[in-house]
Amino acid sequence: MGWDIIEIGLSPIGQYRIDPVYLDRVFYYLVVLLVLGWGGTGCWLDVTRRRLPNWWLMLGGVGLIAITGMVLQHKGTLADNLVTAVAAVGMGIGLWFGLYVAVFMFNPRSMGAGDVKLAAILGGGVGLVSGEPVAAAIWIAVAILLAAGLTLLIAGATAGKRRLGDRRKAKTALVPASVAHGPAMLAATAIVWGISGGHLQVP
Repeated sequence: MGWDIIEIGLSPIGQYRIDPVYLDRVFYYLVVLLVLGWGGTGCWLDVTRRRLPNWWLMLGGVGLIAITGMVLQHKGTLADNLVTAVAAVGMGIGLWFGLYVAVFMFNPRSMGAGDVKLAAILGGGVGLVSGEPVAAAIWIAVAILLAAGLTLLIAGATAGKRRLGDRRKAKTALVPASVAHGPAMLAATAIVWGISGGHLQVP
């Protein structure tokens, strides 16, 4: 007869086993750490270099595909309906990416091409935690509004700081002439993940 221990126990033949709850938590925190590291790197690149390099965007795309696959296979972390879950991811990508493509085509100076590509990745991430297409559409709208609001706040703060000094000081200050959209988009996505991410919560 084996030991009956709540979290870590012994099998009837005496072999150690780990309760699945630990694996769930490890999976969750691993995803969070990877996403935070990737997002933090992107913020730093966008603020300091004023561009989102393709290698960083490719990492995000590959990461989104990998995390989506793992989540869909992980019991209890996403809707069981595979078609619904994939449709939610597609909805997120289509809405955010589609809107930014339209804006970029109308006014190419409004944002960079990297921001448009980032919209596809973040849209997929929002769709992933939404779980179904209608919820994905709602949370994408929230994320876009948050990103726009944060970008305006950053632009206002940047303009205000630039007006405090003369032109020479403005040039030497760590305040660029343009506003980076990436940090605002990433922050908006993080907020939406925190509010709507019930499908990726700690078990």
